[in-house]
Amino acid sequence: MLLRTWAALAVATGIVVQPALVRPQPVGAEEMPSAVARGEASPIPVGPIDTSHYVGRQLAHELARPLEFDAIVLPLITSSKVLAPRRVNEQQIALASYRDEHAQPKFLWKAYPWREQHEEFVARFQTAKHEADRYELYRWCEQQELYDCAEFLLRRGLFDYQYRDSSDNYRWYLNKWKENGGHQRRSPFTFTLPVRGQWKVMVDTDRHHQSKHWSVWAWDLVMPRGYDLHQGADVVQNYFTWRQPVYAVSDGVVVAAVDHFPDHQIGYNAPADQGNYVQIDCGGGVYAYYGHLRQRGVHVRKGDKVQQGQVLGLIGSSGDTGVPHLHFTLMDGDGFSIRGRYQMEVWTTAGWRAYDGMDLEEGWHFREVRE
Repeated sequence: MLLRTWAALAVATGIVVQPALVRPQPVGAEEMPSAVARGEASPIPVGPIDTSHYVGRQLAHELARPLEFDAIVLPLITSSKVLAPRRVNEQQIALASYRDEHAQPKFLWKAYPWREQHEEFVARFQTAKHEADRYELYRWCEQQELYDCAEFLLRRGLFDYQYRDSSDNYRWYLNKWKENGGHQRRSPFTFTLPVRGQWKVMVDTDRHHQSKHWSVWAWDLVMPRGYDLHQGADVVQNYFTWRQPVYAVSDGVVVAAVDHFPDHQIGYNAPADQGNYVQIDCGGGVYAYYGHLRQRGVHVRKGDKVQQGQVLGLIGSSGDTGVPHLHFTLMDGDGFSIRGRYQMEVWTTAGWRAYDGMDLEEGWHFREVRE
């Protein structure tokens, strides 16, 4: 389970930071030409962009490249209190249009083709200071078939109610967000797996992942041996998953790392905000989250640069875990769970079959690609 009760952090600009998405340094600015980092020059290299590494994924971000159409640019919800939606013309770089606000790619969400109704949306958003105003604006967006802007407002509602995910208001926003298709967003990049060896995706029998926007595409991963998850007495130390290492699915930057919470024995679930975790910025607006890690079992710290395949820590039983397992999901810059794409092999009736660019599925037995 993803942690729910981290205190929201207010940075100097007034941007409220999503729990578990502690705002990292500006998108690889130290690795980009200064004019590109400021949004004054096109970052597009000659030829295709190699997205197999962090800088390439940053450069491939649609908002860091000249737009192919006149667009409305929508900020991330974490920055929408200081950055407003606006029009950006074809062949301009979205980041350049926000240069005066010192925006970085992590502050912007999506660009959609400009429509005449967007001009009114931008004006009405500026005056929608209260939830009731934003609800009326949402209804107007639906009537105008501005589904991109409607999703933007639903994300704002989910973000505002995220600490009250059992409330009727949160469930209303969540259901509308799913009806709008927001939960079907997917990573544009393919990554390696977060574990090594033969693993299984547990079935979410009570659908608890589906009741939160930060976990709709999260997977609980265990290492079985045959039909068993442990050998001997039913204690965490006898589980095959216990103390298994977890790996960086890509190179990137650690944006959060916690490992001071204790592990717990079977039958005792700690509060969800007492779990150890690591979160890495994979570049291009994609993050990877690893939950339920072992106390003092995290090997990295915030700000560390990591390489693909690097060990980040060990699986434990911290937080609301039930049995030792890895809670893993990819996320966007607002902490919304998104579908993944992985290189892996899956066990089928015909044996191990290689997949490239597919997400995991409940009940699958899988492993890393082998020669």
